[in-house]
Amino acid sequence: MQAVKLYGAGDMRLEDIEPPVPGNDDIVLKISACGICGSDAMFNNMGSIWGPDTPMPLGHEFSGVIDSCGANIKNFKPGDRVVVDPMINDTLIGCGSLETGAFSDYTLIKNADSAGLVFTIPDNLSTTEAAFTEPLAVALHAVNTSDAQPGQKVVVYGAGPIGLGAVISLKSKGIEDILVIDLSDYRLELARQMGAKATHNPVSGKTKDFLSENCGAYTGLGGGIDIDVFIDAAGVAPAFDEMMLLARHGSIITVVAMHKNPLPVSLDNVVAKQLQIRGSIGYPNEFGDALNILARDDVDVSALITHQYPLADFHQAFEQSLDANTSGKVMIVNESVS
Repeated sequence: MQAVKLYGAGDMRLEDIEPPVPGNDDIVLKISACGICGSDAMFNNMGSIWGPDTPMPLGHEFSGVIDSCGANIKNFKPGDRVVVDPMINDTLIGCGSLETGAFSDYTLIKNADSAGLVFTIPDNLSTTEAAFTEPLAVALHAVNTSDAQPGQKVVVYGAGPIGLGAVISLKSKGIEDILVIDLSDYRLELARQMGAKATHNPVSGKTKDFLSENCGAYTGLGGGIDIDVFIDAAGVAPAFDEMMLLARHGSIITVVAMHKNPLPVSLDNVVAKQLQIRGSIGYPNEFGDALNILARDDVDVSALITHQYPLADFHQAFEQSLDANTSGKVMIVNESVS
């Protein structure tokens, strides 16, 4: 079988390796689909976290069909379609594990009967769509962290997969006033398809004017625009600075994007407007909920999965995933597994 492994910075290799064999408490999963995440690009830029001489398997947004089970497995059987929380119990599948990643033909899931690790895919969901569970769970946790409520006005900066997942998550909670800001018209169209009320590309005009028109000015202490919640899924300093400037008294800014560089924050602004800045990472309790959202009749993420490549074309797929103007979620798929 083949699997992608990361060595030094920029050194991802598709290698021939031995297929995994399950222990008594394990399952072997034949991979159906695995999404390429922004963190995969981050890992590629930095190299294996264990050093270039210790290759790290990649791929953590995945679905598959169980190929074989260990003797003690009670909850699953060969042929079951499943998704897996790659972070539970510090498994770190594709995110630091030295043993398992899902940019591969097969992967090993240890202690598969552990609560909250492996989830059966609902019948109305394809394995490719189900592979979007992990990024949606990240977005859902950000929305939960923001405590956004129906009737509130929410602005999402960034229309990559996490920002788009935030739109889906907000809609699932009954929130309608969702505005999305991004520099890619292509991704803004995807945001509208997912339920954004309005979108804006800063190239077309001032974001302040767009938000003022859609949300109205805040006339209370400190001024600003009448926005309850901002979600930072962009991870760039100018966007965060703009949120701080446009926020009104009591606005919540939830940061889910990773900022590559330090940025100065005006604490005077935080104090004067009594802003709340909250960080969000991972999905402590949201993985199963995200899968349930994907299975809803009113949710269709198929438009977000813009490109599908076989494992043999991984490097081409990776390059495509870096192009925000032509891609949403890029996936590695095995069309023989469904």
